[in-house]
Amino acid sequence: MTDIPQEIVERVAERHRTFEPVRSVADELAEHQARIGKYRGRDYIGLPQKTLRKLDNMTLGLRGLMLLAAAPNVGKTTLGVQLGLDIVTQNEDAAFLFLSLEMSRWDMLTRMTSYLARMDWRTLVFGSKDGTFALDEYQRLTQAKAVLAGLAPRLLILDDTNFPAPTLARVIDQARDRKST
Repeated sequence: MTDIPQEIVERVAERHRTFEPVRSVADELAEHQARIGKYRGRDYIGLPQKTLRKLDNMTLGLRGLMLLAAAPNVGKTTLGVQLGLDIVTQNEDAAFLFLSLEMSRWDMLTRMTSYLARMDWRTLVFGSKDGTFALDEYQRLTQAKAVLAGLAPRLLILDDTNFPAPTLARVIDQARDRKST
């Protein structure tokens, strides 16, 4: 049997400390209508990212804590950066927290800039010719930096140097703090 970390046990226990009274369906109907009524006229329940339309249509927008896991070198970071940046770009009330236990936050910032500039990593870091950029690359990079600066208050990158010994509780606290800004 696998031991469940104490922080998860406490979190689940905390979530279930308040109980609602048992009510009949007749007593619940009005509240149920009010709960689903808040979605009337909307296209999504969660946050659309709009680049992968099929994903938005299948999930009705991303919501809750998202965990992306797969084998090494299959594109998790690239997909995570794309989804996170697209969501904060499309949803002004959204925040993006990226926790990386393997890559530095500086590498993540490079990936984010690369994505926003529509430029491969190699060109972004080395330049395209003699360490310089072609005019269209320079323009895309300038625009990407401006977009990133505008999104920056709602972005947070945690790595092993600025967020040692991460715990679920600390990550949730960081997400709440970022969401409140």
